[in-house]
Amino acid sequence: MTSKNGFTLIETLVATSIIVLVLSAFVNLALGGLRGVDTAETRYKAAKIAEEGIELVVNKKDNHVLCVQENGCPPLGGNWQNRLIGTWEVDATRDNELLATGNFQTFNPGNFVCLENSGLFSYCSSPVKKIPGDFTRKVVVQSLGSEKIKITSTVNWKDRNDNKELILEEVVFGLP
Repeated sequence: MTSKNGFTLIETLVATSIIVLVLSAFVNLALGGLRGVDTAETRYKAAKIAEEGIELVVNKKDNHVLCVQENGCPPLGGNWQNRLIGTWEVDATRDNELLATGNFQTFNPGNFVCLENSGLFSYCSSPVKKIPGDFTRKVVVQSLGSEKIKITSTVNWKDRNDNKELILEEVVFGLP
């Protein structure tokens, strides 16, 4: 009887193929996890941008109702919905827009959301300052009668060349 020592060429190829398949499965699993984390982070940024848009409109509404203003207050008998209804770029860096007599800037789809050094979001057309993903935010305020408004904050961005959208809505009541 003769004994065979070692592997034949076919056994070596089969073993190598199995190892390659197992390793490629692990690599694909790791890459999928990294893509999932990246997608979740981008969606979180979009949610924060949309949430800020709603909060700034609510802040402006409260400034009108509570009449928080340096130069005195407009008559409280005025409509609390004044200067709220419309389609806006709501910018955290422009304090005067949040006052009762200030106006938000009209929405421009060519402007991107940028992160300022202060940590607040603003709008810019400069590709240098914009947040990666080409985020845009449109805030629409609609009247739902004399006592409430509907605020819709829509954020659009690109994720791996796919256009994504996140919409947050809130109904806000006016004077008590």
